[in-house]
Amino acid sequence: MIKIFGELYYVDFIEIDAFLLLGDNAHKGEVKETELIETFNKEKKLIGFTRTTVKSERNKEINAVRYDILRGFLADISDGEAEEDAKLGSHNMEKMTVPFKMAFNTLYAHGIIVKA
Repeated sequence: MIKIFGELYYVDFIEIDAFLLLGDNAHKGEVKETELIETFNKEKKLIGFTRTTVKSERNKEINAVRYDILRGFLADISDGEAEEDAKLGSHNMEKMTVPFKMAFNTLYAHGIIVKA
């Protein structure tokens, strides 16, 4: 955990996962792949075919735009430079850069940064 504005905060990875997933059922269900193999004789006449079906679990799909924004916001927070005075607490926010403020407030509002 890291101390910001006199309070301890951490990044909630479960919330990040939920924030990045596409749709409610993006990671549920299965994928069916079917392959049809036809067999011909010497006269090029169809004599039979074999159908093969493979089922696999669908992988998680994430929103790429949200991923890039989240990555940038976390970088902005980690790059934030200001002298901290633990007694000032949230009043110290005035000394922070605009990108830091925007990133911190957005991530906090979405529950990605959580107060300990």
